[in-house]
Amino acid sequence: MSFKPSANSNLAEGFFRPWVLALLTVLAGVLAYANSIHGVFLLDDASSIAGNPTIRHLAALGDIFSTRAHVTVQSRPILNLSLALNYAISGTEVWSYHCVNIFVHILSGLFLFGIARRVLKRIALGFLLTDNEVLWLSFLIALLWTVHPLQTEAVTYVIQRAESLMGFFFLGTFYCFLRAVEKETDSALWLSLSVVFSFLGMATKEVMVSAPLLVLFLDRSFISGNLKQALTKRTHYYLGLVLSWGVLVLLVIRSGGNRGGTIGFGTGVPWMQYGKTQCEAIIRYLKLSLWPNPLVFEYGTFTSNELSQWLPWALVLVPLLIASVWAYIYKPKLGFLGAWFFCILSPTSLVPGTSQMIVEHRMYLPLAAVMALLVWICYLLWKKYLKQHMVFQFLVIFLMLISISFGALTYMRNAVYQSPLGMWQDTVAKKPLNALAHTMLAEEYVAQANDSEALKEYMLAININPSLYLAQEEVALLYLRHNQDTQALVHIQEALRLFPTYPDALNSYGVVCVKRNDAEVGINYFNQAVAQKPDYAEAYYNRGNAYASLDKHDLAIDSYKQALRVKSDLPSAYYNMGNSLVALNRRQEAVQAYESAISLKPNYPTAEYNIGNLFVELDKKQEAIQHFQRAILLKPNFLDAVNNLGILYFNLGRLKESEQMLLQALKQNPSEVSIQANLIEVRSALKKQNP
Repeated sequence: MSFKPSANSNLAEGFFRPWVLALLTVLAGVLAYANSIHGVFLLDDASSIAGNPTIRHLAALGDIFSTRAHVTVQSRPILNLSLALNYAISGTEVWSYHCVNIFVHILSGLFLFGIARRVLKRIALGFLLTDNEVLWLSFLIALLWTVHPLQTEAVTYVIQRAESLMGFFFLGTFYCFLRAVEKETDSALWLSLSVVFSFLGMATKEVMVSAPLLVLFLDRSFISGNLKQALTKRTHYYLGLVLSWGVLVLLVIRSGGNRGGTIGFGTGVPWMQYGKTQCEAIIRYLKLSLWPNPLVFEYGTFTSNELSQWLPWALVLVPLLIASVWAYIYKPKLGFLGAWFFCILSPTSLVPGTSQMIVEHRMYLPLAAVMALLVWICYLLWKKYLKQHMVFQFLVIFLMLISISFGALTYMRNAVYQSPLGMWQDTVAKKPLNALAHTMLAEEYVAQANDSEALKEYMLAININPSLYLAQEEVALLYLRHNQDTQALVHIQEALRLFPTYPDALNSYGVVCVKRNDAEVGINYFNQAVAQKPDYAEAYYNRGNAYASLDKHDLAIDSYKQALRVKSDLPSAYYNMGNSLVALNRRQEAVQAYESAISLKPNYPTAEYNIGNLFVELDKKQEAIQHFQRAILLKPNFLDAVNNLGILYFNLGRLKESEQMLLQALKQNPSEVSIQANLIEVRSALKKQNP
C-alpha cells in the first residue's frame, strides 16, 4: 500500500535533503557549543584528568585500562583511553578535551536523527505520515536534543564525557540495529557493529546496562511484534548483547561493586532513603527538559525522610510510571518512549549513592524520549486542530524557533563554565544550602589568595553540613598554611572521625606530626595515606621530607622518586631529593636532581646556589661561578650566594671581583664576623699584589 504526500508537505523537495538536515544539525551543535572550548577543568576533572597518571603515556595500555582508583574513570577503560588520547594531544590544556566532547555529542545527534527517521518510517503508514514529515520530524527531534541546554553538563563538564561517550555508544547500538533490519534479510555487518558498540558502551559507563533490553523492546514494539519472535529471529545477535553485559559485570566487580564506596548497595545508604530523593530528581529532570531553568552544576547531598519532602513528587512520578508501563503493554510504540526514559534512568535512580542525588547529566539520553514526545504531540495537535489553517512549514518553523532559543541558552550556560569561581558562585546563588558548593567556592578563593573569604565559605559549609569531611579537611589546610596548627588539628581529627581512611586528612595529620618534631608518627600517617591512594604524590613527597628530617636519606630519595613517578612536574621533590643526595655524598646525581628542579622552575635561586656549591666541590669552578651569578640575579639579597661567590673569586685570584662581592655581602649583613674576616683577607692580598 502506498500513499501520496500531502500538498503542503514539500519541504524535502529540492534543497532540503537528509544530508542537508544532517549538516544543519552539525552546524547547530557547533554554534551552540563553540564557546565551550574556553571552559576550564572543574571538580572531578582534577582527579580524573590533571591528577590521573594512567593517561600520561598512550603506549602504556596496561595503565590506561587498569584505570586505578580515580573516582570518575574507575573501571571505565574506554573513557580512560579517550582521555589518554587527549593527553597525548594537548596534555592538560583543556581545549582538545572540549573539542572531543563536542565532536562526540554532535555525532550522537546524528545517530539520533537516523534512529528517529527509521522508527518514524515504521509508523508512517498507520499515521499517514509523508516521507517529508518523517524527515522533518526526525530532524527536529535530533536538533532539539542536540542544542538543549540541559545537555551542557554532559558536554561542557569535561569528565562527564563518561555520560556523553556512553550515550554515543548507546545510540550507535540502536542505529546499527535499525540499519541492519531495514531490509527483509538482516545485515550481519550492521548487527555485528551494533554488538561492538554495546561492548564499548559497557566499558565506558554502567548506565549502558539498559541498552540490550531497550533494543529488545524496540524490536518488539516496531519490528517483530512480540518478544518471542524477536528473540527467535535474532538469537545470535541478542546473545552478543548479553555477552556485552559480561564486560560490565567484570568491571563492576573489579571496582569493588560500589565504586570506592560512593555508589552501590554497599555504601551504607538505605535504598528507600535514596529512592525518596529520586522522586524529586526525576520530576525535576522532566521540568528542566521542558523549561531548562535554573540549571545547577551541583545540587548537593540531601535526604528526603520527611513525608512532605518526597510525597508531592511521588504523587506526580508514580502515575507517570504506571502510565508508561500500561502504554508499553497496550500501546507499545508510545510506551517505548516511557521505557526508554525510565530504563535509562533506573541504574542511577535505583542504586543508592552517597552523593549526587540530582545530576543533570543523567538526562543526556532520557532527554531524547522527552524531545521525541514533545515533537510528536506538537505534530498531532497540528494535524488535528491546525492543519486546515496552517501548513506543515509553520509547525517546523515553530519548533525551529524553540531550537534556536535552546541553542542560545546553551551558549549562555557554557559561558558559566569558563571560570571555576563563576561556576561556584552561580551554584551557591541557586543552592545556598549546598555545603559542597560553598567548599569549592572557598577553594577558588584560596587560589586567588583571598583566605578571609575562603574561611567564611568553609565555615558556612561546615555549619550547613558538619559531616562534610571534605570541608573539614580543606579548612584544616587553610589553617596549616597560616601555621595555626592547633586549629588545623581539630578539623583534621573531625575529618578522620567522619572518614577514618580519608587520604587527604591522613596526609595532613602527618604534616602536623612532622611540624611537631614527631616525624616517625607522621611517616605512619603518610603510609596510611598512600595505602588508601597509591597515586598520592603529595603524601609521598611529605614522607620523603619526614625521612630526610630523620637523616634517613635513602628512604627519603625513594619517597621523592615515588612522588615524581605519579607527578613528574614537582620541582620541590627534585630539589629535596638533591639535598638528600648531597647528604649521601652522591654529588653528580644531586646536580642532575637540582637541574631537573630548575628545568621545571627556572626561577629557583636556592637550586642554582646548591649546584654552585657542588661544582666548587667537583672542581668545576667556572660552572660554579655561573650558577652563583644566576642565584644572585634571581635573588639579589641572597647573602650566602654573594659570600660564596666572593670566596670563589678569591680562590681564583680574582681579588677585585672578590672584594666587590664581599662588600655587597657585608652591606646586607654588616655584623657578620666571617664576612668581615674574609674581606680583610682579600684586602690584604690586594695590598701585597699592589704594594
